[in-house]
Amino acid sequence: MPSKVALVVCALVCGSVAAVLPKRDKTITIPDDVQWHPETQDICTATQYTDVISFFLGNYLTHAATVVKFPGEPFCITLLNMVLVILFPCLGAGRGLMMILRPSVRFKHPLQRALHSSALVMVIRSREWKPRDGDLLRSLSLRPDKVDRFGNDPDQYWRIAYGRKNLIGTYEKLYVKSTRLKLPLDSELLTEIPPWLLMNYGWTTRHMHVLKNYKVSGHYELPEGYGLVYVPTNALVEDTLGREQLDQIITPSYDLAGGIIAIIQIFFACSTLYQSRGYQINVYGYAAFGFTVLPYLFMSLVNLIANCVAPNYSQLHLVHTEIMEEAIQRGGNFTHVVGKLESEPLHVKSLVVFLGAFRQNGNEMQCRLGEKLYMHNSTEPMSCDSLYKSEHKQYLDTDTYKDAENSVSALPSENTTRGKESEEEKKNGENRLELDAPVCPILINPACYCFKLAYQNTSSTSILHRNRHYGPRSTLFAAAVWVIAALSLIPIGIMSGFKANDSTLAQRVWLMAWYAVGIVSVSNPFFSDWIVGRGYDRAIEIRSHMKEHSGTNKTSTGFTWIRGSIFSMISLLGYLALFATPAIGRFVVVGQQLLAYGSCTGL
Repeated sequence: MPSKVALVVCALVCGSVAAVLPKRDKTITIPDDVQWHPETQDICTATQYTDVISFFLGNYLTHAATVVKFPGEPFCITLLNMVLVILFPCLGAGRGLMMILRPSVRFKHPLQRALHSSALVMVIRSREWKPRDGDLLRSLSLRPDKVDRFGNDPDQYWRIAYGRKNLIGTYEKLYVKSTRLKLPLDSELLTEIPPWLLMNYGWTTRHMHVLKNYKVSGHYELPEGYGLVYVPTNALVEDTLGREQLDQIITPSYDLAGGIIAIIQIFFACSTLYQSRGYQINVYGYAAFGFTVLPYLFMSLVNLIANCVAPNYSQLHLVHTEIMEEAIQRGGNFTHVVGKLESEPLHVKSLVVFLGAFRQNGNEMQCRLGEKLYMHNSTEPMSCDSLYKSEHKQYLDTDTYKDAENSVSALPSENTTRGKESEEEKKNGENRLELDAPVCPILINPACYCFKLAYQNTSSTSILHRNRHYGPRSTLFAAAVWVIAALSLIPIGIMSGFKANDSTLAQRVWLMAWYAVGIVSVSNPFFSDWIVGRGYDRAIEIRSHMKEHSGTNKTSTGFTWIRGSIFSMISLLGYLALFATPAIGRFVVVGQQLLAYGSCTGL
């Protein structure tokens, strides 16, 4: 009882004391350089330039380090990709998606894994290739002079497919017992990518040729007239080395550093996006600068998945082919050849092909046509020797070609007019070759011969199925890239309701233009290779034409071509500048918003 009384007395005393004490002041004194936004519970301080730099560095520039690298990619391509993905985030999505779609992770054998990672390359003839004395070539064709409107395509085999019916009559006129096609040594023999190579690439043909700066395992020397292309993933590549040697030469790795940077960039972007809610959206609406990290957030996520599932190869690896053997005979040297790709007879599809034997006579290269024409659905054999043992071997081994009649002057001009016949020939009524202008059609030489396949990835290798084969695939891939790039619009709509609020028209125009360009501008994952390759080829061609026409009139055809090439390069730079303008404008707008908005923290 006394204890209860004591507790009551204590409570009364404490209450009395509390009643006479002054009330606590809950107000906060805010300095002059700090802003308080009670509606969103945000405190904002003046933005320093270091805040702007850290925002750009953490949200934009770090994304460049997450871009996946393709096998053997040189530093110049990697650097260009880093610049382009900052301007066009969808480029990073395209490269990451391409790596994810490659099924290399399913293969345990090092050769097959490298094949499906596009890390194997083979030797082909380039457009500078010229025949030599004694060459026996197969799968040759003629360039048709006249084609219908559907045949007006830059691809020479496309023209052949549409004009093949007319080629049969042309070939019959060309092939007579003593016919010789005379090829001047300075003429251009058209060497083109044949359908049996072109139609076996999976998604696109934009990444066939290997640029000169790409890294190739071992030592290789390509003679003049040869280049490298990627081996199609459905090719039947056989081992030439043991498993231990393959494991030592073909050494894939996973980009751990790129994966870690991608994770850091994802967290940084998520933090920036979280901080944009509240007052920032109330001020700028859907033009808030915090939303500009969203494209990079999704690109880094795609690149992170690609780095986890797809192996990375620092070098490309050579595969032996029949054309490589031909290059070796012309002085080529190759080491670290990890596999071989066997040739097989060509099953002709929508073409007209034949054999040819070449013999040099002074400043001319003479071609003897084969005695058989291989047309649609026929099979051209691999061996040329048996077909040239009698008449053709005699043509190569003797000098009777000097007295041959009915010879025609061939290549390269399509405007060659029919030569005048001598009065003696008219009187004697000798056999002569009658052709419409041009007198001799241009020969088309394949860059490589038909090779064995592990499986078919297209219903037909006919060049007429090119658009049907690559059209839907390229469209689906581009659509997938666009969808990934457009995902950034979903959080913007959810968080802002696409309300303008207090943002200016210029801010909305610049940022939405960048979102639009970033979605649809560059879906080609090999865009940087295309730029470098096109620029390099044009520079070489301009230099050679300038040397060739150094002493000619400035109004000549050669200088007209040079001016046209320079103009095309300027047009390419203008195209890049046009699409990069919204990205640059976005940087300016974001910088202005950061300085005006301040550095805010929610309570």
